[in-house]
Amino acid sequence: MTVILGSSFYDADPDTMRRQAGAMDALASVPDAVAVDLQWRDTPPRRPWIRTIPALRRDSTTITSSPGRIKPIANESLDALADIAEREGAR
Repeated sequence: MTVILGSSFYDADPDTMRRQAGAMDALASVPDAVAVDLQWRDTPPRRPWIRTIPALRRDSTTITSSPGRIKPIANESLDALADIAEREGAR
């Protein structure tokens, strides 16, 4: 049975982008798994080598009213991955 593996990758400096590309490659190489990049609903797909799902609505800066880089909310990310798995018959 297929497993859905997800993360939320972001634009950053070249070293961080290199590490994230390595993480995407590692996710894509897992047998019987589908790698997913969860993004906010208004973000177009930017990474052709990983499936991008625009499913996120909320972010850390909005919820906490704190400045800084926006980060996904864990329960929203997990719910989105569970929805994908259910629709596609995966774990």
